Amino acid sequence: MRWCISSPSSRGRVAIFERGNGDVVEVGYDMLVGADGVNSRVRKSLEESVPDFTVRQREDHMAFKTIEIPIMGMEEADESWKERFHVINSEVGCIGAAPRPGGKLTAVVILPSSGKTSFGALMKTTQDVRGFFGRHYPSAFGGEGPSVEVAKDFHERRWEGVGLPPT
Repeated sequence: MRWCISSPSSRGRVAIFERGNGDVVEVGYDMLVGADGVNSRVRKSLEESVPDFTVRQREDHMAFKTIEIPIMGMEEADESWKERFHVINSEVGCIGAAPRPGGKLTAVVILPSSGKTSFGALMKTTQDVRGFFGRHYPSAFGGEGPSVEVAKDFHERRWEGVGLPPT
């Protein structure tokens, strides 16, 4: 999966993929679908190289922030558990958490970008951040929410938009 498209072509219907180590592969295609996020490298490459290429993207008025979650009390867990993607649900939504080296998960928290359940409304202070995670995702931080340092970092980081149309 660590391949990056470097040169799509609509005429020859060939996509050139490059790997970080310099490996290059040319692949013929009937349809090329890019699903690499809001700031898509695939879309940017297609816009630059394919005439009359158009993009349609849905705006959903959601926002996200990331937070590191330590894997707590899992010393005896199966090693594969530490390599899995985790989803933690609550009444306000869910967070998705990908494993990172060093026994941590990087969790993506998605909330509306405005309104009573937005980051700004629910988490006005570092203490609000700790309370939010302690209430809504108690298993993520051992029931107490993140440390003051992690909560402060989360609170100060600006949220990013999700699904916004390209400019």
